[in-house]
Amino acid sequence: MTKSSAVILRILGSAAALLLLTTCIAQAQETKTGNDTSALEEGSPAPTTGTVVLSVDQDGLNANIGGTSHVLRSGDNRFEKITTGKVDIVISDAAGKEVHTTQVTLSAGGQAAAAFRVYSVLKSNLPDATLRLAETKSATKKAKAQSSLKLKAGNHAIVLERPGHFSFKGTLDVSAGQKITVLNQTEAIPERDQLRLYAWIGVGLGLAMVGTATALEIAGEPDSGALDTTKFGLAGVGGVLFVTGGSVIKWLVEEKSTPKEGKFKVQLGAAPIRNGAILGASGKF
Repeated sequence: MTKSSAVILRILGSAAALLLLTTCIAQAQETKTGNDTSALEEGSPAPTTGTVVLSVDQDGLNANIGGTSHVLRSGDNRFEKITTGKVDIVISDAAGKEVHTTQVTLSAGGQAAAAFRVYSVLKSNLPDATLRLAETKSATKKAKAQSSLKLKAGNHAIVLERPGHFSFKGTLDVSAGQKITVLNQTEAIPERDQLRLYAWIGVGLGLAMVGTATALEIAGEPDSGALDTTKFGLAGVGGVLFVTGGSVIKWLVEEKSTPKEGKFKVQLGAAPIRNGAILGASGKF
């Protein structure tokens, strides 16, 4: 073996030894990292909390969730790090009065949802119909008619209105969280154009006859018996025509504006909330 060959062999031997050493160090580090990770995983406690999402439709409500009080806003309210298991939810109004209770089951690392609706939504099954609250004795102005109404639980007097139809008035006993469709019960207003025309003719003739009698009284001879009879006749007949025509017109106006009264027929789209969920239902009453 030549001298140069021996040098080359020594260099290759050193390189092989260095590569073997590097490989052993890397394997040792990987083994140590794996052991550390396993120890960490074994020592990490399993999650014991979850998230509760509570949906409401009114600001200012309060909720006691698992023993902790929270102020709610309208919409979805998220509460994290809630202890798992059966979670009691108690909702109260701004004055502290309890209005709803429910319970949800919360799993570790999971999410449970509940909802509470203060308002019910009332609408008609006809696109051209509107609803409004009936006037009360203390009301200073007529309530605005709308395509839908948001109502709190309780008994409400409602008026259903539709162009060209008599309005319909009735009462509804509303529970929280309902979606109520009011079925059409309006009747078409009869065409009374001829009667209206005769009424206005009567009013016009009455005014003309009373005016003529007045003019004769001013210009006529006071001692003329025939003239007096004419004046009294014109005034009398004219007065009757005016009053009768005016009364008919008033009746026609009131007929349109006075609601027919009775019991509403409705379709329920959603029943009151039970156990934190809105239950589906249907029916008429």
